[in-house]
Amino acid sequence: MSSRSRTLNEWSETVKDETNEELFIEASRAKGFLDYKDLLETHYLHRENDVVNVFDLLVKTLLANTVSRETDRSLAEDWASIQPPFPDQSAIDHIAVLDEQIANFNDELANRLTDLQTKASEILGKFGYNVAFDLDFQGITYNSTDKTLDNQEILLRVEFFILTRTTTKPVQFTSVPLLR
Repeated sequence: MSSRSRTLNEWSETVKDETNEELFIEASRAKGFLDYKDLLETHYLHRENDVVNVFDLLVKTLLANTVSRETDRSLAEDWASIQPPFPDQSAIDHIAVLDEQIANFNDELANRLTDLQTKASEILGKFGYNVAFDLDFQGITYNSTDKTLDNQEILLRVEFFILTRTTTKPVQFTSVPLLR
């Protein structure tokens, strides 16, 4: 048996908020879960398209329970605050408030996406995968004419690098959206 000290971590309904392990604290902040239905939905929704839009998957599932350090609100709460009913075009003050809430949501989501890309790249690197990816988010906007939230898109772009036997330079395979 090793002389190193081991920490026992166990799940119990009677033990709550008693860990100082950073790994568990980070995991608890996210609480996102991707089950087989989400994986199938992601595949089947984008099979016929030239782009992979992961907006709903990230905003409504994986990042929904992440909490902002600045606002102490979850992404799900921020998303809920900008949902219909939307104000009439004549309600300029209400539209200004909505525009500010949308700007805050866009900033918060962009920060979370940056963190996600950094951590995911680190994890992929630890497993030896030479993969680069980008989550392209331009920000949602309010269309006061149609009373809709436009640009609900986070486009996933992935690059795979493979070393071949005949060259020491990586061969790059890129999956990028095609412009229509």
